[in-house]
This record gives sequence, structure tokens and C-alpha cells, in this order.
Amino acid sequence: MSVLHRVNSVCDACPKPARVVVRAWVARKDGGKQEERLSFEPPVATYRLQLHRDFDFGSAAEVAPYLKALGVSHLYLSPIWAATPGSTHGYDVTDHARVNEELGGLAGFYALSRAARDHGLGLILDIVPNHVGIASHPWWRDVLRYGPQSSYASWFDIDWEGQPQQETGVLVYPVLGQPFGSALEAGELTLAYDGSELVVRYFDRTFPIAPRCYGSVLGLPPSLDDAERMKDLAAVLEGLSGADPQAATLLLGRLAEHSTSAPGLRAWIDDQARSFNGQPGEPSTFDRLEALLGQQHYRLAYWRVSAEEINYRRFFDINDLAAIRVEQESVFAATHSLVRDLVTRGMADGLRIDHVDGLYDPGAYLARLRRLVDGDGARGHGIWVEKILAREELLPESWPVEGTTGYDFLAIAGGLFVDPTTVQAFNAIYQDFTGAQVRFDDIAFAAKRRVAGRSFAGEVRVLALHLYRLAQARRLARDNTLGALQDAIATLLAAMPLYRTYLDRDEPMPGDAGLFSSAAALALQRDPNVTPEAMSFLIQVLLLDAGEGSAEERARWVHFRRRFQQLSGPVMAKGVEDTTFFRFHRLLACDEVGDDPGHFGVSASAAHDWFAGRAASWPHALSATTTHDTKRSEDARMRLAALTAVPRAWHRETRAWARTNARHRRVLRGQEVPDRNTEYYIYQSLIASWEGAADTPYIDRMEAHVVKAAREAKLQTSWTRIDEPYEAALRAFVRGILGGRRSPAFVQRLNTFVATIEPIARLNALGLLALKTTAPGIPDFFQGSEFPLHTLTDPDNRQDVDFSRSRSLLREATGARPGPLDPAAKAWLTTRLLALRREEPALFANGGYRPAEFEGPLSANLFAFERFSTEGGCITIVPHRPAALVGADGHISSPEWEDTWFDLPPSRGWTDWLTGEQFAGGDRVSASALLAHFPVAVLTSKAAARDD
Repeated sequence: MSVLHRVNSVCDACPKPARVVVRAWVARKDGGKQEERLSFEPPVATYRLQLHRDFDFGSAAEVAPYLKALGVSHLYLSPIWAATPGSTHGYDVTDHARVNEELGGLAGFYALSRAARDHGLGLILDIVPNHVGIASHPWWRDVLRYGPQSSYASWFDIDWEGQPQQETGVLVYPVLGQPFGSALEAGELTLAYDGSELVVRYFDRTFPIAPRCYGSVLGLPPSLDDAERMKDLAAVLEGLSGADPQAATLLLGRLAEHSTSAPGLRAWIDDQARSFNGQPGEPSTFDRLEALLGQQHYRLAYWRVSAEEINYRRFFDINDLAAIRVEQESVFAATHSLVRDLVTRGMADGLRIDHVDGLYDPGAYLARLRRLVDGDGARGHGIWVEKILAREELLPESWPVEGTTGYDFLAIAGGLFVDPTTVQAFNAIYQDFTGAQVRFDDIAFAAKRRVAGRSFAGEVRVLALHLYRLAQARRLARDNTLGALQDAIATLLAAMPLYRTYLDRDEPMPGDAGLFSSAAALALQRDPNVTPEAMSFLIQVLLLDAGEGSAEERARWVHFRRRFQQLSGPVMAKGVEDTTFFRFHRLLACDEVGDDPGHFGVSASAAHDWFAGRAASWPHALSATTTHDTKRSEDARMRLAALTAVPRAWHRETRAWARTNARHRRVLRGQEVPDRNTEYYIYQSLIASWEGAADTPYIDRMEAHVVKAAREAKLQTSWTRIDEPYEAALRAFVRGILGGRRSPAFVQRLNTFVATIEPIARLNALGLLALKTTAPGIPDFFQGSEFPLHTLTDPDNRQDVDFSRSRSLLREATGARPGPLDPAAKAWLTTRLLALRREEPALFANGGYRPAEFEGPLSANLFAFERFSTEGGCITIVPHRPAALVGADGHISSPEWEDTWFDLPPSRGWTDWLTGEQFAGGDRVSASALLAHFPVAVLTSKAAARDD
């Protein structure tokens, strides 16, 4: 039995709650899993910081005292690795073995680590094993230079065999801003020598020329006075024509040395290169450069061809982020050496794994990573995976991780504040406003099918070629055409109900047969052009139902299945998160990463079941409510959720707003802009982001956001085909309703309506915070979200935080208990509940979970649960869906709270951690007594709680 999940002390720099014993898992040789108890100090809470050159390690170090005062235990950093210059996110890594110099380099990271340690804070690092930024990546340049012979060619997922319309052994690199011929004849592509090798320049980018082509470019060497240099130069030029990559690299180095020490030689090389450059207006002068480019291992192409002809796997549909094959030992070692060093030196306490679903074999990768960071020692580190779980989907139990980064928590906890009883009302409001009756599932399928057939057409075609070759080996499948198989793959990808499936040691998982069969039936139902024969063979291969086939054939089927799995996630993400969420607008609070807009709210019983399951299986998973990838911040979503408390008022307002703002719509090509669906989206976005004033910065934010949303929807405009007149009309509408001469009436009405629902929204936000900090899991805070934050999708949510202001507000929050509507209330509640987590580490690390049931007329408006252990207990009580039960000051106001009661569990006594109110164990206590002073209650008891 090999221990894969070691969970022991994090690091000496972490805050020091009492050592606790928590659940962990070990993998058995038979692939099963059993519980084992190991020593571990889980984080009290994590705090995500977005690093970039204007907020670097030094800036992060400066906020360490503030974060200590807030109560978090770990800084959770965006990627720190060397990235594309100017990167604002860090996920375009160019060297996994170096720390980003723009952030302060290794020295800056060391200084941050010391500052964090000095303030009792640990560090969690974000690692990117799936892809690299290739604009300047040395591995990628080596592949461009040497093609399939490059030592790094196998490190990328490149289909060198070629598609029917492509040449074998050529990498299609779609980087040009216009078609190749146009770019060439405009003089945008030029040949030059950069001091180390011949390159093709394209604005600020360069692409290496294959060494075997140097002879055709430079010709015979010039006559030099230095006979020895002349002799060596001739040998270099002659050797380059047939040298292997290792020898060619040495020869290029010798040529560079000669060109540096002999100025005349450098001038000759420059002249020879320039002779290949054409003159705009004279097309024939570009023939030599075109011929030279045709001899390279890559084909520079117009960026639009990427959808159909690209032959390397990317991160989603971003051409300059190429996927790497981290499943190979050499690639894993090269991309994780610095991670290993930082962990073993105690400078990193945990890891976030970006886009784990993009990996060839996530389970095997995570097992290898666990061995890397823990080895055979007793010290443990947290590992969290960025994994989007579909409704009812469970994280594979065999994965040696703490859990997900928390989008599943976001969906469940956030859904509690959306009233499911109003779903029909919101269906009617949406239909009335837009004039259309739509279903989320229909829009999602269409969007995924479009994405699979357009954005990922190249990847789908590569898969289809692979499947076609497999079909040729089977007489019963041989007559499936390439086109039929391609249609089957694209349509099945659109019908998949989750991001991806997994194999268990090259065997299908339980339930795969039913999942794929159901998806295939849906695909055939929705797309009559898909042939049953092609779909049948595709499902047969995905289920690895090879019958009496050879081991070699089965291995090819396994490879196809894994490649299909790698593509299904991007199709889901781009089709749903980045398309459907901007087309289906019934209630934008539900249009969130990890959530399912087809469902409307979460019942209390479903939430209790989910929290209990999490306590049993993944007690140390992160509990996120806002991240750098959420479409809206938690406060924005909670305000939108408040609309479900007042559906009639919302319906009335939207109809009135539409009438008031009709004058600002424009007619473009016979259609109103915005259309009614987009206008409904705009009004909800205003509700979510409103901060009290339609000033110029706010109007600019909204203009930018609405245009982005329209491009993501891909209906009237898109990122690939921008419709400038349409976007101008959208901008004019936003500016007209917010900043126009006749807009004050609408703005005033908007402001009044937001003020009306704000008490409900604030109470929702405080309730969500109480769930995050006391329910099973590790609370995760996104920068700035400890105060009310009403941001929309990126880049709106990537704004820098004014930590000077945050420090000042936090000082105010640590005083007397603020009122629920006070902006400091959220930070005050955060500090109080994180202090509780620090005081009761065992309870929150490994405590049990059970519902706490109220009785009485308003029992359905309270969500309560108990965390319990042998040392004590904690009961959290949160009003949800309060409607008219909240007063204008944010406090509960209905007399019916008196008749809604709860029997406290027996103990030596219970104390409200937030107010100091005390209650006797076993007493019957009314909701009004529990919530009289603050609209959230967290009761604690040191006495041994029930163990039944």
C-alpha cells in the first residue's frame, strides 16, 4: 500500500493553531481507497492575490500585515513563473524553471516568503502544467527551427502526419493578422539576422529559419583576410546543410561568434538576408522569400485558419498557448523542478493545479505530483485542482488531492439564496420581456456544437482522422467516411453533460456506458445529419469495446479516448461559460462558473446533503465565492439573487425601464439594437454592478462590459468577426441610458430600486460569508472581496485593490459590531469567523456536519447546520430568501420570527460568537432571540457535542 495522500504539517511559517488529526486517503494497489488518519494543519483561510508587474512581490509583501489582521493564514498567489512580457495573469508561462522577473524574480519571491513568514502566513502557488506561452518560448522556437527532429517536438501535442489539405511534417502556426499573401506583399514579413540566427520578422515577433536553408540564403562565403576564420566559416555553412539539431545548434553558435568578431561578415550576412525582402507594390519581388518560407517546418498562416487547420493542441482556442505533454517524465521534470525546490525548501505550503482537465491522464499526473512534493516523508502539502464539476458529478476519489478550488461550493451555497419557488415567475418575466420562450439546454447544445465545429474544428478534424484510421482496421466500420466521423465527434462533444470523463488505469469508469449512450442518443436526436453508424463506432471506441482486438489496437483506442477527453472540457467551457452564459439571461445570478443556469436555486435539503458529503470526503476543499474567473463577484450575484424575493417589482421595473429607454435604441440593418434579450442582460448587469452613481468611469465600465458580453454571445458580433456598427450602437445605448441628456429619470429609478433590494442583498452576502467560513471546506477570499464588491467578468474583476483604503476600513471593522448595511459589516464578520476557525481548528478541519432544523412559520426561511466534534460544536444560522422579512436597516423584522424556534443540543451552554449572547443547552430558542442583534448567528459550545 503506497501513501499517495500525505497530509501533515504545512510549514513552519503557517499560523499555529493546535495540531489536529484529520482525514486523509491512501491508495491501495488494487486501485481502491481507504481512510487513514494523518497529521495535517489545513489553512484557516486563503486569500488570492493577482500578481503583475504593477502589483509584484513587493506589493504583496506590503499587504501581509493587513491579511494577518484580517485573519487569513495563507497567501494564494497567481502564477509566479516566467511569462510572456507584460502578462496580466501569468498563465502564459515561458519558463517553468524561472520566477517572473517582472514580479521581482527569485530574490523578490524570497523577500515575499520572508515577509509572509514574519506575519504567520503560508504561501500557495498556482502551477500551470497543461500549456505554455509560445510567443517567445525556447522549446517552441526549437520546434520551429528543427521540426519533428527537435528534442522538444514530442513535448507538444502536434499532429505531424498532416491533414488531407496539409503537407506532412509541417506545423500550422496561425499568427498573421491578414492572409499570408497579403501580409507578405505588404512587406510585413522580412528576413533578417538577429545576431544568433536567421529569422523572419513579423512586427515585434521573429521565427527561426531552419539551419538546412542557410546555404540557399547566404550562398558562398565572402573572402576574408583571416584564413582560419574563412576556413571555419566555410565549414560552418557547409555543415549546416545536413547537421542534426545538436550539431546545428553548435554551428549556429560558431557563426554567431564569427559575425560578432568580424563586422564585415555581419554586414555581409545582413545584406544577403535583405536581398530576400520584397518591395511592396512589386509582387514578384517576394517570390524568393515565399519560397524560403515554404521550406520551413512551419507554415505562417492567417489567424482565422486556426479554427480548421491548426494541428497542435492549444489551451482552449488561444493560438499562442500550446499544450504540453506533461504525462512524459521528461516534460514533467522540466516543468516541475522549481516547484519541487520551493516546496522542499519550505517556501510553498500548497499548490493549485490549473486546468487539470486538460491533462492526458489527470489521475496519474496528480499521483506523480504528490510523490514529488511529499516523497516518502511525513510532511504534507495541500493540493487543490481547478475542476468544474457538473451537477451531481463527484470528484474522482482516487485523486490524491484536498479537493477542488471551490466552484462547486460557489454553486451550492450561492444557490441557496435563489428562491426556486419563483422559477415560473422568472420564466414568465423573461418570456414577456424578450418575446421568446427559450430553454437553457437548447441554447447550450447549439453553442457547444458551434464551438466544436468552428473554434475547435482543427482539433475535431485531428480526432476524426485518428478515428478514421481506427475504422479502417475494422471491416464493420470501414465505410464510415471522414466527414461522417467528424460530424459524430463534434455533435457528441456538444451533447456531453459534463466537462470530461476519465479512465481508471486505461479502463472505463463505472457509469461511462450509460453516460456515453445517453449523450449519443441526444446527439442523434438533435442533429439528424449524424449517421448512426459513425456514432455507434465512436461510442464503441470511447468505451474501449475492442472485443478480440490486439493489444496494439486497444492502446490506440485508449489514446483516442484520452484525446477526446482532453477536448471535451474546452468545448464545454467555451460553449457554455463563454457563449451560453451570454445568451441565456433568465437570472444572471445562476450564469456562473460551476453553476447550471438550467436549474433555478438549490433546496435546503440538497445543500445539506452536499455539505455532509463534503465533510465526509473532501473536508479540505476550498470554498470559493469569487475568483479571477467568475462572471460576477459574490456581492453582484447576491444582489441579483435578491430579485427572486421581489419578482413582481422586478417585472414592473424592467417593463418601465424598457419604455423609458426606447428612445435610445437604434435600428441597424432593419433590427433594433440592442435586441430585447441583450437589453434584459444590460438591466441585470446594471443591478449587479450599481454603486450609486452613473459617473464617467462607471459608464466606461458598462460600455466595455456590454460589448464584451455581445462578443462572447457570438450572435451579432464576436471576437473573430467584430461588427463595429453594431458595437457602436450598443455603446450609444449604454451611454444614452446612463449619461444622456434625458437619462436622469432612468438613473434615479434604477438607484431607487437597487436601494430597495439592497437590505436583502446585503443579508444574502453576509449569509453566504457565514456558510463559506463555517461549512465544510477551507474559505477562499478573492482580493477585495472582504468588502462589498460588485464586479463583472474580466477585465472588470481584475481591478487592483486599494489596500490603503482596505486597511482603514478594516480598522473601523474591528471596533463595535457594525449594522448589516454598513460596508464594514462583511469585513467584521470575516475577522470574527476566521478568529473562530483559528480557535477551533479541529472542529473545522475534521468536524462532522448535520442539519439543524427549525420549526414554525418561517422555518423555511432559515438554513442552519451544526458542526460537531468530541471537543465542542458550532451551529450556524443563516436567513435565506427573506423577502419582506428584512427591514430597511438590514435586521429581521417579522413578528413571526418569535414563533419560529429551535431546540439547542444539550451542552454546558451555547454562546453566540458574534454577539456574546448566551443560551442554555437543551433550551428552545426563538429565531428572533437568535437574530435580534445581527442577522446571522454562529453559536459555539466547548462541551462535548452529541456523537450520534
